[in-house]
Amino acid sequence: MAQVYDALEGDVLQYLRKSEITINSYLPKKTREEIVLLSLTDPSELSVEELLYSATLEENKSNLIDIYNKVIELHNDWRAYNNIACIYLLEMDKENAIDYLNQAIENGGANDPDVLNNLGIVASWDGDLIKAEEFFNQENASNHNKAILSIRKGDYRSASRYYRGKNTYNATLVNILNGNNNTTCSEKTAACYYLNAIAGARGGNETILFTNLEKAINSNFDYKTQAEKDLEFLNYRENEKFISLTK
Repeated sequence: MAQVYDALEGDVLQYLRKSEITINSYLPKKTREEIVLLSLTDPSELSVEELLYSATLEENKSNLIDIYNKVIELHNDWRAYNNIACIYLLEMDKENAIDYLNQAIENGGANDPDVLNNLGIVASWDGDLIKAEEFFNQENASNHNKAILSIRKGDYRSASRYYRGKNTYNATLVNILNGNNNTTCSEKTAACYYLNAIAGARGGNETILFTNLEKAINSNFDYKTQAEKDLEFLNYRENEKFISLTK
C-alpha cells in the first residue's frame, strides 16, 4: 500500500504537470464503513493493512496525514512514512518529502521500489540526473518517469520509445522534439490543440494547423495572444486564416 509519485516533470516543461499515484489494493475483512469510522475514532482496533486501506478512502489531507501518523505510532510501518512523503511531493515540498523518505529508509523501506522511485524524483528535482537514473534502474520505474528523465537529458529518441503507442501531450511533444510532426495529441485540452497546431505548422499541414489553433483559442483565449508572438507560426503571420484567428 505504498504510494508512488509520478511527477518528475514539474520543472521540465510548462505542460508536463501530471502526477500519478499508484496504490496497491487491499481486500478488507471489515466493512468499508467500519474501517473509515475506526480509523478516525479508534485506530488501534485496525490492523496496519486496514489502516493503510482506510487512507485510500480519505480525501481530507489533514485526516489522511493523521491516519498515516497513527500507522507510524502503532506499527512504525515504513509505508506510512513513504506515503506522507508522497503527499509532500505532490505539494512540491521537497524538504519534508526528503525527511519522511529518510525515515521510510530507516524503518525497512530502503530497498522498496516505491521509495527508490520517489528518491529518484527528488534527485531529478535537484538536477542530479545520474543519481535519479541510478534509483530508477534499481526498481521498475514507470515509463513515464523514464521518459521525463530522458527529456531532461536531451535524449528525445529514448523518450519517444518510452511513449511508444501513446497520444498524450507528453508523447506528442517528444515526437515533435524528435522531428516527427505526423502524430497529434488526442487529449481534448487547449494545450493539446495548441501543440497539434505547432505540429501542423512544422509539418506544413495547414488543415491540422488551423483546425487545432482555432480549437485552442476557443478553449483558452490566451492562446490567441500567444500564437501572435509564437515563432512556430512565423511563416503564417501573413496568412489570412491565421490573421483572422489571431486578430
